[in-house]
Amino acid sequence: MDMFVMQGPTRLSGTVRINGAKNAVLPLMAAALLSRGKSVIENVPRLRDVQTMIQLLEILGARVTFEKDVLTIDTARLRRLEAPYELVRTMRASIYVLGPLVAAHRRARVSMPGGCAWGPRPIDLHLMALERLGAKLTLDRGYINASAQRSGPCACAVASARRTSPGLRASGSPPSPESSAAISTPCL
Repeated sequence: MDMFVMQGPTRLSGTVRINGAKNAVLPLMAAALLSRGKSVIENVPRLRDVQTMIQLLEILGARVTFEKDVLTIDTARLRRLEAPYELVRTMRASIYVLGPLVAAHRRARVSMPGGCAWGPRPIDLHLMALERLGAKLTLDRGYINASAQRSGPCACAVASARRTSPGLRASGSPPSPESSAAISTPCL
């Protein structure tokens, strides 16, 4: 492993910008589906998977803007509860929309995710968790159909998030001393 070795009596000081992480941002983007209204995510990296998740959210009816490194997701007019194969097959993380759609709207239909260059990455833990929370799941022609008797109450804990009315504000970076601690916001 590479390392830096610092020697001497000189104290280091300065600022280092930590870029947002895709694996932190994608679940936050899906979590925006839990709240009606605007959610703001800061320090979002411009990567293909982020763009794919934006397309998926837009297909579901969300309005999304991405300026500089700030992503705003408005779910006030969500109109579709199906994530189509054509998009889901390109990104395994698109399975993240299944839980929030069922929690907020009592039902969802999401295509089974496509392959992965790293090998098989099963989604059985996602499905088991949904079943334990009371969702009914069926598989029909490559789609996972999920339904629940009722939506909410649930709590969505998001690290380094700040409440903005009526949505959520979060960062794709690790929490900093300046950011607030994790919050819990009621879902629909």
